[in-house]
Amino acid sequence: MYLEELVIVNYKSCNLVDFKLKSDNPNIFIGLNDCGKSTILKGVELLFNKVNCSFNKEGNNKSDLSNSTLSQEEFINIFRERDLPVFEHYDENSIYVLGKLKIEENELDSFSEIELSNSLSWMLENLIDNSIWLVKKINSDNTIGYLALNVHQEYKQIYTDTAANLNRIKRDLNISPDDITNSNAAGRFSNLELIRAINSKLELERLWTEYKPSKSDSDIFPEFKYFDWNCSMEEITSIATGLMKDKIDEFILPIKETALEKAQLAEEAINEEFNRIQEIISSVAPEIQSIKSKIHFEVKERVSDIMVQKLQSDGLIHLDNQGEGLKRKIWFSLIKAKAENVEQTGFKKYIWAFDEPETHLYPGAQREFFDILKVLSRGNVQTIISTHSTIFIDKANTNDILNTYKLENGYCTSSN
Repeated sequence: MYLEELVIVNYKSCNLVDFKLKSDNPNIFIGLNDCGKSTILKGVELLFNKVNCSFNKEGNNKSDLSNSTLSQEEFINIFRERDLPVFEHYDENSIYVLGKLKIEENELDSFSEIELSNSLSWMLENLIDNSIWLVKKINSDNTIGYLALNVHQEYKQIYTDTAANLNRIKRDLNISPDDITNSNAAGRFSNLELIRAINSKLELERLWTEYKPSKSDSDIFPEFKYFDWNCSMEEITSIATGLMKDKIDEFILPIKETALEKAQLAEEAINEEFNRIQEIISSVAPEIQSIKSKIHFEVKERVSDIMVQKLQSDGLIHLDNQGEGLKRKIWFSLIKAKAENVEQTGFKKYIWAFDEPETHLYPGAQREFFDILKVLSRGNVQTIISTHSTIFIDKANTNDILNTYKLENGYCTSSN
């Protein structure tokens, strides 16, 4: 899956910036200093990661909200121009990012074994143009995601409803067991099976529906990373984890399978215990007929530390104790190694944004680095670069260059 289009609204100097991206070539933003290139890269991150944005509050004068925000009519036009349902939750005190994520050919099959949220599962079963449209709304109180789903206005909440509520709706709509397809041909109907049956009885329309992702939903979206030359240990270990993922998977996948099996056993045991104490629960809360639990054992893998052996050192030294110059060399070498080992087939799993990567590189190294990014882009990494380097521009396809500049009103824009 890769990012095909992005719109950034009310974020710093990007009160309205929109652009389309290529999947298999470096996407290059070129422009003068202070024209918004770094802000655009950070705006892309807002769609994928949880980012703490600043808003004007009592005692805080720093704000990531644009000084002049879009009017509601200007905001609505963004959706009309893309033949999308009108977003009804606009307010001028929030930052918005609208993204179109393109699913690659045959990629849906790779999602079949992942336990996704009901809303995302329904989205994938009813794709239009093999694409997912996602909105992130960010303000001082919270961050809310929305998906453009085929739903019924009165029953938009069913994707996060309890089984009890779904069964009530099923009765209200006179849905019989014969109307519901049980995927396992045994046991109770799952919430998603009930949702499918409910929607089959309704007139659906495409609407923006609040999206509450499950823990596994992140497994299908590309992982976004922002890189500049201020190398942190977190960035270096992140690249190392991505580079070594195949090796890590050999050992971690059996552990994840065991964790899933143990979680199911734990769930059964806990639910048996809930059944045992149901009489006590009912004596305190008579309206509660039963309590059920869902258990998830999270297994996370990452390279936690990197040690180096230097020619003049006596033993291993933690990389974090080394100078910035050596960290940059390790950072560069890991990216180069990733390019040399990149899969030329397969699906996009990463979006890597590089902010002025030519910094600290002499011209020959700049040319080498751009060639590395081209190789990465042909594999499972979508690359986005902000740069001043004429070498990057000369080596790029002109269709992949996005000119970034500041308008007379002080806000930035970008165009091919």
